[in-house]
Amino acid sequence: MKNGTQSNKLMMVDGSGHEIGGHDSMDDAAADYAYVIDQEASALEAVQNVRTMLFVLTAVSATCVTAAIASGTYALWLARRQGTHKVLTDVNDILKTCQSRMRQLEAEVQQLPSRPG
Repeated sequence: MKNGTQSNKLMMVDGSGHEIGGHDSMDDAAADYAYVIDQEASALEAVQNVRTMLFVLTAVSATCVTAAIASGTYALWLARRQGTHKVLTDVNDILKTCQSRMRQLEAEVQQLPSRPG
């Protein structure tokens, strides 16, 4: 720079327009190669992130499916159990009613006058 003016020095930039600094003697091929390696590393990281997300998504989906099957099975078992309980309760009520009626009939039979024989 002379007298406060900027120099017309050429500088190397990468594909995104950022200056590649540090080495004045670096040639274009080396700079491009370093940029390609950085891009490949970024792409590899992106692929690994996608794989990780797919694994997590698969694990969560499998867990949700397992939970849905388990809760459906439990609901079916519970419904059958409640149905069975209701039937048994109804049968028990019928048996109690029959028992009560039989006692009434026995009491009535004992109160009948005996037949002459």
